[in-house]
Amino acid sequence: MVIWILGFPLVVFLILRKYKQNLEEPEMIIKYGLFYIGLNTKGYYWEIIVVNIRKVLFIAITVSLSQ
Repeated sequence: MVIWILGFPLVVFLILRKYKQNLEEPEMIIKYGLFYIGLNTKGYYWEIIVVNIRKVLFIAITVSLSQ
């Protein structure tokens, strides 16, 4: 669960940061556009943060309600 919550977003963030100058290229849009389409070039990482917070909240609420 830790890998899914922290590992996946971290890997995607590092990939986007590495290629942040090339985010407008069609190949990058096809591969990673899901994570940054609709955001400006300075906020390319924001979708990763929002989705990760939603996952953590969902898991926390589910665990707390199941007890």
